[in-house]
Amino acid sequence: MGRSSRNDALVQIKDVSKTYPAADGQITRVLSSITCVIEPDARIALIGPSGSGKSTLLHIIGGFIPPTDGEVSWPALGAQEDLLPEKIQAVFQAPS
Repeated sequence: MGRSSRNDALVQIKDVSKTYPAADGQITRVLSSITCVIEPDARIALIGPSGSGKSTLLHIIGGFIPPTDGEVSWPALGAQEDLLPEKIQAVFQAPS
């Protein structure tokens, strides 16, 4: 199977970063300049130690939270406002 064109990619992530304010007034950078394309029918795995930003990236990909910087688009699914709950849903490990 050939590679997807930019127009039929499931998700495109370009230079995505995420920061949160810390209790001491500093900024905690959780993700820094993530860029990737997820093609339809792709099987992916996010691996890393606890606290490395895996869940944050999944929440951004799913449209649940916005990135601080960068862009996320869903060429194969349409506009972000059309994603939830019709096109993207999540099953969490624990009650949320």
